[in-house]
Amino acid sequence: MGAGSMSKHDELGSSKASIYDAETGVIPCDLVQKEVKATVSQKTTLSCEVADTKTEVKWFKDGKQLTSSKTVHTESKGKLRQLVIDSVEKKDAGEYICEAGPEKMAFKIHVAGKSRG
Repeated sequence: MGAGSMSKHDELGSSKASIYDAETGVIPCDLVQKEVKATVSQKTTLSCEVADTKTEVKWFKDGKQLTSSKTVHTESKGKLRQLVIDSVEKKDAGEYICEAGPEKMAFKIHVAGKSRG
């Protein structure tokens, strides 16, 4: 009994979706880093839920603020803030942060597949 629930917790520990507290509007994201697996040349989307539809967020990759480009852009859908990478490349692997005021949510992108050159 106990062992089964422990292994289930280990499996799902880093990817739980219930990190947003709707009552307080707080995202305790320092506790959770979402692991994201992406494939070369495929589209990948990072999603961050905010407390208010008007909330602005900033996205960072490895500590540097991201701006929209030909391959990367941001989208707002209600309370969701998304960072969309249209065609993943090996260089897109790394740590991403969604920052909404004092709250931060971390993502780690792992890129699989070989880049064709």
